[in-house]
Amino acid sequence: MGQASSSPSVAVQQALRERRHLISDALSGAQEHGDLTMQLSDECLACIFQKLSPKDRNVCSLVCKQWHRAESKARDRLALKAHHSLDAVMVPLFSRFEYVSCLSLKCSRKESSIDDEAILLVGRHCNHLTRLKLKSCKAISDYGIGQFAKDCGSLKKFSCASCGFGSSGLNMLLQNCPKLVDLSVKRLRRLRDNPEAIFPGAGKLQRLCLKEIMSAHLFGTLIAGSKNIHTLVLARNPGLWDQFFELIASHLSELVELHVETLNMGDIALKALSMCSKLEILHVAKVADCSDHGYTAIANGCRNLRKLHIDDRKMGRIGDESLLAFGRNSVELQELVLIGANVSVRSLALIASNCVKLERMALCNSEAVGDEELVCIAEKCGSLRKLCIKNCPISDRGLAAFACGCPSLLKVKVKKCKDITIASVTWLQMNRATLVVSLDGPPGQAEDHVARTESVRRGREAGLIRTPTSLFCSRSTLNKNRIVLAAGNLLRKFPKPS
Repeated sequence: MGQASSSPSVAVQQALRERRHLISDALSGAQEHGDLTMQLSDECLACIFQKLSPKDRNVCSLVCKQWHRAESKARDRLALKAHHSLDAVMVPLFSRFEYVSCLSLKCSRKESSIDDEAILLVGRHCNHLTRLKLKSCKAISDYGIGQFAKDCGSLKKFSCASCGFGSSGLNMLLQNCPKLVDLSVKRLRRLRDNPEAIFPGAGKLQRLCLKEIMSAHLFGTLIAGSKNIHTLVLARNPGLWDQFFELIASHLSELVELHVETLNMGDIALKALSMCSKLEILHVAKVADCSDHGYTAIANGCRNLRKLHIDDRKMGRIGDESLLAFGRNSVELQELVLIGANVSVRSLALIASNCVKLERMALCNSEAVGDEELVCIAEKCGSLRKLCIKNCPISDRGLAAFACGCPSLLKVKVKKCKDITIASVTWLQMNRATLVVSLDGPPGQAEDHVARTESVRRGREAGLIRTPTSLFCSRSTLNKNRIVLAAGNLLRKFPKPS
């Protein structure tokens, strides 16, 4: 027994001695040959610099001339403040960073931005530019963006927000950039001054994003003529959209992903979009008059859906009729988010039975989601890995069903459910060690703090309770319940002196 216990320590000591010898040899070599980093090639330094943050890269570029040269050649992304004074330093700046492929130029709304001359310098000196983002560059006109497009034919992605050009500039950009596949336009006020239709041009657009565009109907020709478009994002654009979708839906045969937010559209638009048989991702949020009839048409026509997000602004318009249709037809469904929908055990059972690949589910702001619905999910959703319940009338009894149900479940987030207590969360995590539960209770939730701390302390000592993590996002703050969990951990680590 004595030899068995001493063998690992001997092996550890031998490994430490070997490591000390290696370190001493390296130090002696450094003293003989000088700075070993000077023997690294520029390519090796470039690989190292690419793993650093922009701030650390700026510091490293000041170490020596070799690092300055290697960091300049390795940088392919550049973000600059697009103030009008930038014109004077653009030529030496782009001479140093000659391999920049992604450039971002942003200016404050209250300051004067770069003008046409500056954007022309970008086109002439950035020979490797493939992605450009402009924000609040109000001094750039149609002429400037058109001349830039002639000098930068390799552009693949272009994004602009609150800029000074309009339809003519966009048409020249599309005409002179044959490799353009991604276009994002936000808040272009000049479109109203010269309402000219936007044409496909020479590009082969695959993604189009339009946000807060007063004259979004001008892009109808572009959407209809872009046969390869597979992602379409429309958000907060005023106007009537039912007739618009009726006109362009037949041209969207390759559409795979659609995001619609805050549009004046209804069932007519959804029925037109049901012709997009290749649609796999659908996000519909805060639309005007969409009901079960429109979503049923989507379920019957778009049978390859993998992700479905429905945010019903008018509570109660979405119910079993459309959800049953999705359960029958959307067998490839992997992610389901329902906000304000009237979900029942009947529709959930059908979805769980047919959608065997369903891994992520979120049910929010629904008075119809209760303990029975949670029990149904726990019993029948065998592939479910992440679950989020927000502002629903569930209780501890429904949450307890996940102690044995959903064998693949890893994370559960419960938010604004007043009948869920910290004691049930502690019990669930103690009975299922692999499950992480995050509880965000309402501010007015009344609970005995002493009992909470004691139950959490027992769970901590058992090693079963971990820090709760977010289900679909990581930006959640510590509320009252999380403070209790943290306090219990601190009290255990630092007990009062006797």
